[in-house]
Amino acid sequence: TLSSVNILLPADISEMFKSEGLHPRRMTLEPWATHREIRNHRKGVFLKNGEEWRSDRLQLNKEVMMSAAVRRFLPLLDDVAKDFCRLLEDRVEREGRGAEEAKRSLTIDPSPDLFRFALEASCHVLYGERIGLFSSSPSLESQKFIWAVERMLTTTPPLLYLPPRLLLRVGAPLWTEHATAWDHIFSHAEARIQRAYQRLSSSQGSGTVAAGGLYGGVLGQLMEKGKLSLDLIKANITELMAGGVDTTAVPLQFGLFELGRNPEVQDRVRQQVKRS
Repeated sequence: TLSSVNILLPADISEMFKSEGLHPRRMTLEPWATHREIRNHRKGVFLKNGEEWRSDRLQLNKEVMMSAAVRRFLPLLDDVAKDFCRLLEDRVEREGRGAEEAKRSLTIDPSPDLFRFALEASCHVLYGERIGLFSSSPSLESQKFIWAVERMLTTTPPLLYLPPRLLLRVGAPLWTEHATAWDHIFSHAEARIQRAYQRLSSSQGSGTVAAGGLYGGVLGQLMEKGKLSLDLIKANITELMAGGVDTTAVPLQFGLFELGRNPEVQDRVRQQVKRS
C-alpha cells in the first residue's frame, strides 16, 4: 500500500516547508528511479533527497528560478506563446462557426494543444532551440518525441502502485512501454546536448560568444558555468523537460476552464493584460 497526504492551503504548505528545513524528504518516483538504475543513468533533482538534492537544486536555481535567469529566457517563452496563439487563431478562422469573423466560435478539447505548447516551450527554454511541434508537418523525430513523452506520462501513474522491478522481471508490457519511452527521451536529450556541446566548443575555440551573444538556453548556461558534470547536466535537463510538461499543461487547462465559466473574471484578466 501507499499512503499520501495532499495539502491544499498555502499557509499549511509554508508551515510544512519550514518544519522540513534544508533537506525536505521528497517522494521518490520509483518507476523513474528504476529506469535510471537499470540503464546506469545519473539521477537528476527530481529523484534525489538530502544534501545531494540541495547541491543540484542550488545550481539549477541560478539558471531556472532567479529573476535574472527568468528575464533571459522570457523572450523564448514569448516566441512560443505568440506562435501558439496564432495557431489557435488560424483554427478558429478555418473551423469556427459564425458569419462574422470577429464573432466566430470554436469548441475544442485544448489538452493536446496545451501539451504541445508546454513541450515546445520547455525545450526552447532548456535547449535554446525549437523542436517544431507547431509545424503543419512536424518531423518524424518530433512526432516520435511527442509519443515518447506522452507514453512516459501515461504509464507513470499506474507504475507508482506496482513494484517496477517485479514488472521488469516478468517482462510486463506496461514496464516495457515505460522504459522504451524513457530510452527515446534520453536519446533525444543526448543528441541536443551533443549539439550544444559542439556549439560551445567551437565558440570557445574561436574566442567568440556562443551563438553570437544570443541566450543558449538553460543547457548552454549550465555547460558554460561548468559547476555540474556533463552526466548530471544531462540527467537534470532531461528530468526538467519531462517534468515540466504535465505540470504546465494541466494548470493552464484548469485556468482556461475557470476563465471560461467566469466571463467577468475573464474580462478583468484581459483588461489587466492589455494595461500591462
